[in-house]
Amino acid sequence: MRSAAEQLAWLSLIESDGCATVDWAYRGLALPRARRSTFLRDSLALGLAFAGRPKEARAAVAHLPAGGAHSRPEERDGLFARGVINLMSGALDTACGDLKDAYVSHRHGGLASTALAALAFLADAEFRAGRWDDAVAHSTQAVSLAEDTRMSSLALAHAFAACPLAGRGLFQAAEAHASAAVEHARAYADVNDAVIAAAALAQVRAAQGDHEAVVTALHPFLDPAIEPRDALDEVGLVTWHAPLVEALTRTGRTDEADRVLRGYESRAAERDRWLDLAAAARCRGLLDGVRGDTDTAEQAFRAGLEHCARGEPCWEKALLQLSYGTFLRRTGKRGAAVDQLEDAWAVFRRLEAAPYLDQCLTELAACGRRTSRPADAARPVLTAQELTVARLAVQGLTNRQIARELVLSVKTIEYHLGNTYAKLGITSRMGLVSKVGPSP
Repeated sequence: MRSAAEQLAWLSLIESDGCATVDWAYRGLALPRARRSTFLRDSLALGLAFAGRPKEARAAVAHLPAGGAHSRPEERDGLFARGVINLMSGALDTACGDLKDAYVSHRHGGLASTALAALAFLADAEFRAGRWDDAVAHSTQAVSLAEDTRMSSLALAHAFAACPLAGRGLFQAAEAHASAAVEHARAYADVNDAVIAAAALAQVRAAQGDHEAVVTALHPFLDPAIEPRDALDEVGLVTWHAPLVEALTRTGRTDEADRVLRGYESRAAERDRWLDLAAAARCRGLLDGVRGDTDTAEQAFRAGLEHCARGEPCWEKALLQLSYGTFLRRTGKRGAAVDQLEDAWAVFRRLEAAPYLDQCLTELAACGRRTSRPADAARPVLTAQELTVARLAVQGLTNRQIARELVLSVKTIEYHLGNTYAKLGITSRMGLVSKVGPSP
């Protein structure tokens, strides 16, 4: 009976029905405990979060230790959910820690499917936090493991792999991942995966500057006929509201953009989600700027920066500063624009976010600033697989251990390391730490 309740809770979760998820999870948890790990505690916490009951969601996992090995089921069950809840609330660093712990603990004695989901969401948290090398490495690792086991986490892994690649202008690889995510989500009929996959595709199109394609990817999720839609509408889980509002604004559909934005602003304020409040403020600034309401637009951009100031380092702040700087330049405030644009430029350069760097350079040039990429700033581009192998090697894993972790042959690992050495101009692992950096 406990297993049946666990399956029904999981089914309700992928159908985006928070209330039913909570009901079945409570039923399962009331039955005698099994000795193995289960997904019941995770389902309960996530169901509560999706149903708009964040305090209860946190209470459901409050018993878990803050860190450690999480070797027993009672120490790991719910850890994945706690990581996702922290991600939704904008506690990005804590989310990364929880999701990494959930991956490791479930990989070595827990649920394989939860381990893969944790690794995929870890990549998403790292992308939002502006840790793109880690996001590329972990999402690539998740794709490799998911493809080998053919688990339902394939859509998540591919979706989160697309985002940092799109941000860096590696569009062919990003599109391949986003398309694979859409197909796998459709195959598993998972509502949550479907919107995450669509959001990934929208991220690719936004980086390409194709705003009509962003609307095409995300607009179907406004359909009120989609029921239930708890996880779909809950802010913080999937970043789809802000990209849609921006795309609607940039394609002239300002009234519709305003309707979507008002709902997003209201939900973000109700939950006090600083990261979503910042994204909503950026969208409000863009929308009011297009409408000619310059005073309210500037107030919105400033409010967005204030929200970022009470949070953590994040990718959203760079997008906000680019939008704000562009607005200031176009309203004749070039000096103030330069301050915002140069801060955004520094982040884009660090992340190698080529499409956004180009936009920023164009705006700086219009302000009379001649800023360009220094000739020695760009490092050789490693493929996602090369970067993943290099990051694991930096952690001290042997080739055989890396092969086991990525479900690849030792010869394949040796091949990737050889290519990495050649690109970076080194001859051994000793040079990897300075070139690639230690993995956190």
